[in-house]
Amino acid sequence: MSFVTKNRVSPGLPPTPSIKFQRCDTGPPTVDAYCSADTQTDWTQPQSQPYGGRIRALIANREPFLRWKEMYRIRHGTSCVKPDKGTRIHGLRFIDVQRRCLIDGDETSRYVALSYLWDKAPSPEDKLCAENAQRLYQPFSLTMGLLPATVEDAITVTAELGESFLWVDRLCIEQDNDIDKAKFMPQMHLIYGKAEVTIVATAGSDCDAGLPGTRPTSRVKMQQVVSMNGITVMEFLHPPCAAIGWGILQQLQKGFNQRFYWALPVSYIEDALVWEAKQGIVTRNRTHHLQLNPNGNAESIPFPSWSWIGWVGRASTGSDSAPFRELPPMIVFYKVSHELEMETVYPEAIEQRSRRVQLDGIPPPWLHPLKSSITCDMVPRHILEGPLAKTILCFWTSIARMRVFYRPGTPTTNEEKAFKYALELEQGDCELNARNMQTSFVEPGFYDFAVIRREVFRHEVFSDELELNALILVWEEGVAYRIGLVEIKEEHWMKLQIEWRLIVLG
Repeated sequence: MSFVTKNRVSPGLPPTPSIKFQRCDTGPPTVDAYCSADTQTDWTQPQSQPYGGRIRALIANREPFLRWKEMYRIRHGTSCVKPDKGTRIHGLRFIDVQRRCLIDGDETSRYVALSYLWDKAPSPEDKLCAENAQRLYQPFSLTMGLLPATVEDAITVTAELGESFLWVDRLCIEQDNDIDKAKFMPQMHLIYGKAEVTIVATAGSDCDAGLPGTRPTSRVKMQQVVSMNGITVMEFLHPPCAAIGWGILQQLQKGFNQRFYWALPVSYIEDALVWEAKQGIVTRNRTHHLQLNPNGNAESIPFPSWSWIGWVGRASTGSDSAPFRELPPMIVFYKVSHELEMETVYPEAIEQRSRRVQLDGIPPPWLHPLKSSITCDMVPRHILEGPLAKTILCFWTSIARMRVFYRPGTPTTNEEKAFKYALELEQGDCELNARNMQTSFVEPGFYDFAVIRREVFRHEVFSDELELNALILVWEEGVAYRIGLVEIKEEHWMKLQIEWRLIVLG
């Protein structure tokens, strides 16, 4: 049986079931049994389809990983790791997992790569820097207990996969050398792409979380299976985790035919901008991204406020936007090209905007029917010629200026205000409240709110509700910066004093 919950879709598209229950004649298999089976059950009858879940062992079985790795090599050969023209990586370092020290590799070196969460600054002893570089090249210098648990477990897994070398950014990029960081950090997607295997560590919140299932006691909870009146349910241990690094996303461009702009998918940029804090609050990442300029010098580029990589904390794309909707965008977003010209982030954006207006029927009253294109002369010259040019997102949209305040009696801590309470918004005699979906603390005061997406709540009984997602902005030298994200009913938005304005978002 199945039932339908309320979905957000565009007018003209029917709601789809979000949860389904189905009878199944077989019990839930273990991961080992499922992965080791030579043949699968006949799935032509619905009752014989297996459970979506598996019973996970406390210690992971490495055999399936070895088999999958070999299967990949047989099917793909070297085609997937063959470097494109101009993308060869010179001067890579690796951890020798047998001798437990650093070594210099070359373009023919086979290796495993690790993508993981740092979350905290490495200690002087577990990162590569000029002071300890010579010592870390000595055999057995990477002693047990020196490295974070995730790196230590990755060394174990690399050896069990039959590989000799492991690439880990904290030990294979010199952390106090800006030239070294500017050389390798922009190429991390290539480093992951050339690896025999890339381990993506999504468990825990930092580098000491380890790889669950690698060591005894790294997993302590066994799943419970309960059957009652012919119905079997299985305990779900952990929610899906979106802890995927920027370099991994860049490499996915190749396999999924999807381009990313500062870690957001360009074909779904409107949806991707509506990211929320996954847990707790997020704070701005004031560090900079380093890359080599044409002269070979390290250039410092600030992380953009509009992308999740410009914030510290765990973010998700939002439960209502995953998976991303196959809907044309309302807003046309532009970026600066390598030739210092303005180009749309997604090539078909202008055409799709017209199609979206047609799908929705009557154009929204706040949307300007003509003014959406952007040229270089509309953006200040100091922005185009500076480091911000590589990070800005430009677009025309509807904005309103409102005062943010908190009602008397709300908690005094910034975290509780940000995470649990709606913002009170005021413009003249008009008052409304809106949840700060980003859960970053917003100080009381006046801010500009800029629309980035229109959504539709479809109801089977009540009338459809139109809602807008708007960024909360602050301005510095003509550039807007995101500090929050709210959801506002369109009918409330139209009661405000609004204007159509060009936004240069940094």
